Amino acid sequence: MDLQMDGVVELNVGGTLMTTLMSTLKKEPRSKLAVMFSLPEAIAKDKNGRCFIDCDSEIFAYILNFLRSGTLPRQERVLEVYDLALFFQIQSLVSQLEHNYAIQYRNQITEQYKCLRKSGEYEQQKKNIVEKILENLHCTPRGDISIYVTEASGSCIDCPIRPAHVFLQLPSNLCDRGRVEELRALLIYDLCELGFAKSIVTKKINRSCDSCGTLFKGKEIVLVAH
Repeated sequence: MDLQMDGVVELNVGGTLMTTLMSTLKKEPRSKLAVMFSLPEAIAKDKNGRCFIDCDSEIFAYILNFLRSGTLPRQERVLEVYDLALFFQIQSLVSQLEHNYAIQYRNQITEQYKCLRKSGEYEQQKKNIVEKILENLHCTPRGDISIYVTEASGSCIDCPIRPAHVFLQLPSNLCDRGRVEELRALLIYDLCELGFAKSIVTKKINRSCDSCGTLFKGKEIVLVAH
């Protein structure tokens, strides 16, 4: 097979066989992918002579689809596709995805984390939250987890939110009141990175216990595992 021709190219991407056109791989001339296939003899081959690309085939498929037709990835895959697009220097895809809220949110989290790493108190708080999740809920990183951000917790057995649940409270000496929400967001992001969730769902809480009358106001943050 002459890879210099604009013909069909068979790829082995992380063990998965894919087929595309050379023109697709070289569509963005300044990309790392285009440079690679400008010198195909330098690319690693599998035992059948297919060009081998060592990455996740599911994510790479989104790169190919974008190069073919400009199709953007599903929202749940945006972060992974963005990172691979950066690696292969697919600038047109990077430029479109960098406006996605998930990318902007992660960039914001990264900047916040750089500031907080100077203090060991944040890491201790994160450790305490993880320990409380595992101890009080007897859960594993595969189960959905609800974390409550409220000013009150009920004491009677009928209360919808009781002390046994996990509460997210930051020590007052970590930040001023204006940054509390940012720091809570950072903690939730880190919990997702640790494997406790694939995504999060935030719900408003505004209800009272029918038995003791305790009023609950705040948020329920659900770490969704699947």
